[in-house]
Amino acid sequence: MNNNQRNTFNMCANVDNLGKKNNVILEAVAPLKTAFATFFREMDEFRALVGEKEISGKGFTENKNNSKTIMAKLAASLAKAGRSLAHKLNDSALKAKFDYSKWDLENMPDNIVVEVVNVMIEELQKNITALVDNLVEQADVDKLVVLAAAYRASLSNKTTNATTSVVNTGEVSRRLSSMTTLLRITIDSLVDRLEEKYPTFYNEYFQARKVIDLRGTRKTQNGSDTTTTTDTTDTTDVDEVEGETTDPQN
Repeated sequence: MNNNQRNTFNMCANVDNLGKKNNVILEAVAPLKTAFATFFREMDEFRALVGEKEISGKGFTENKNNSKTIMAKLAASLAKAGRSLAHKLNDSALKAKFDYSKWDLENMPDNIVVEVVNVMIEELQKNITALVDNLVEQADVDKLVVLAAAYRASLSNKTTNATTSVVNTGEVSRRLSSMTTLLRITIDSLVDRLEEKYPTFYNEYFQARKVIDLRGTRKTQNGSDTTTTTDTTDTTDVDEVEGETTDPQN
């Protein structure tokens, strides 16, 4: 899912949770119970379609970042030993090859950090005997080789994940459109009629119907978070979030 789709799904999830917590009201209002039954089913099918990692936004990025952090931690530690050796040898060229911190490595572009770590590994292998005095053993270098390979493997998974995402994009859009249309055209109008009889449910429902743009969260000058919120309860036939889903009736 893209960010807009994930924001809309989060809104749907809020409505889903609210509906399930208010079964007494649904039982008392038959048309609302019927509409929510369809919505609950569509939500369950959507979750099954995309999977929990896609819903949470985890997956490729999470795996890649974890692999990068673990690799960077060991590489930075061995780089300190390499710089110490280079200083002892008065070898500025060798020092330059190890002149990277954990922060440097974690924030490098993927292709650059792979090259930098590969160079480190080569120099560590060449100087392994001298590095013993710096508490570096062959096992440490071998571990970095394994971690670097794991990181490269996590990068190669990007192509596979992107292909899967492209295959599912149309179905994801269609199902989100179906759910948001059901909310906008049917459930919104039913809940609107319940303001006097069930005011708490009415207020909680329309609060849940707001799409919060989590991508737009940012820090203000006083350190608090700000988000962009979109009211999606307009009964006109429009997308939940621009560019997100397309109503098949249009």
